[in-house]
Amino acid sequence: MIHRITIASNPRILIIFLLSVGLPAGSLVILFTLGILWGIILLVISGYIAYHLMKYGISNLKSRIETAEDGLTISIAYEEPKHLEWDQISHSGLCLQHGQRPSLYIYAEKTDQLFTIPDEYTGFLELSETIERNAPFETVTLDEHESIKEHLAEKIGYRSKDENGGETASDPTED
Repeated sequence: MIHRITIASNPRILIIFLLSVGLPAGSLVILFTLGILWGIILLVISGYIAYHLMKYGISNLKSRIETAEDGLTISIAYEEPKHLEWDQISHSGLCLQHGQRPSLYIYAEKTDQLFTIPDEYTGFLELSETIERNAPFETVTLDEHESIKEHLAEKIGYRSKDENGGETASDPTED
């Protein structure tokens, strides 16, 4: 099954596209009302911002997750797709945090790859159930300022040497 972000599943993307058109249009109005110098400066700045907003919106719409019998493939725009076999996934689950939208996480300990999947993907519940059927799965409730990286570092007991030669817990995704 293919899961992707769409305008229907995440209507906030529509705001990004409207801003990417509205900013340069507003700059054109300023060009004719405040003068050429201010108008050109604002047009260049708003064009730059609009370009990056459009690029961000398109990359969200191009991203997808495809599940299959052997594993899943995560495709993010402008990057090579990453395929994980189900047996490569060492930790996965539903991540809940006060004031935040739920997300899924997938961690492959051997390759040290961590993926978080926001609930904006179509078929989020089905994706969650598929991962739960095929990989170790848990529901995690994080503290307000805790990240999934910190939770996993604590859970798997990831340790590294500090400058004094002692061991300290560290982030499992940093290398």
